[in-house]
Amino acid sequence: MANNAHKNYNKYRFSLKKLCVLTLCVFVSYLLFFFARDVESSQDYHNYLSWFLSASKAYDSNSLVVLKDPAFFYLSKLALQLNAGVNFVILILVSISIFSKVIFIKRYDTVIIASFFFLYFCKIFFVLEMTQFRAAAAIGLSLLSFIYFSEKKYFKSFFILLLSLSVHLSAILILFSIPIVYIAKKTSHEKTLLIATIFSLLFAVVFPFKLEYFTFLPVVGERVVPYLENSGNIVSLSLLNSYLLIKVVLFLIYILWFLFKRDDSVITVDRANLKLFFLLSAFGTFCFISFRFSDSIALRVSEFYLVFDLLFFSYLSKVFYRESRVYFRAVLFLLSLMFLYSSLKLLN
Repeated sequence: MANNAHKNYNKYRFSLKKLCVLTLCVFVSYLLFFFARDVESSQDYHNYLSWFLSASKAYDSNSLVVLKDPAFFYLSKLALQLNAGVNFVILILVSISIFSKVIFIKRYDTVIIASFFFLYFCKIFFVLEMTQFRAAAAIGLSLLSFIYFSEKKYFKSFFILLLSLSVHLSAILILFSIPIVYIAKKTSHEKTLLIATIFSLLFAVVFPFKLEYFTFLPVVGERVVPYLENSGNIVSLSLLNSYLLIKVVLFLIYILWFLFKRDDSVITVDRANLKLFFLLSAFGTFCFISFRFSDSIALRVSEFYLVFDLLFFSYLSKVFYRESRVYFRAVLFLLSLMFLYSSLKLLN
């Protein structure tokens, strides 16, 4: 009985520690949102204000505004009912983004949660929650749809996916994670899968995609045409950027560990999640490399999968022994500061 009481105490203490970390993450998120930068100085704020004014003038559910952005339309209507403005709508979108990510990440251990959110604040928060409010909310909801699907809660996953699509159509990108989830669960032919992933990335370097390939697709083709018509404004992205090079190094660490140092008897390494997030991060990298000749599409797709990059980085620390793990986390800390500097530089 004393042993059971000790286990229950440890479980309670662990849960309390996790709750404290998650609460701190929510608090810091709102603190940064309200005080780190004036929302109205965001480069997209005037777009949101324009959409809000358009929504206020649209009276029927068949109008172009509601068909294009249904969630924003109905949130705008709610704001008008409450005599609030577009800032209220933005606050709701940011809240959806924050709490959906908290609900998503709470499934993992406290160290992973803390590492993930520190990386998230440095790498993503300022360029998503502080500027791309709809995309940030859609990504958060998509993560919930993803995790519920992986837990075989299919109805809940489908319902949340519809909600995320009503916020931003980029949420459709989460569907590409479904086959990756199934592939990651396979414990056979893992080495073949790893080699195929490497060759896929190399293939993307040599044979990038062109937008013309997608014009025949329904819905997707309609979104691609404007980019083709404004091809003069399209910028090609370099493969020699610091973030991509960092990912390549971390991919190599994972590959070397998998091929030479992996020990299946070591239970401290969550191999299933590490492999899953490696594959999802590799897919986001594949998309970035493949679409690098169209900056807006490459950045949109890679930003969507950035969350999985950070989860992969966080889980990768577990493949090291205790002393080496400290050094690796110190390197992650320094990289996070570099990410933060780059994010703040983009805002300015």
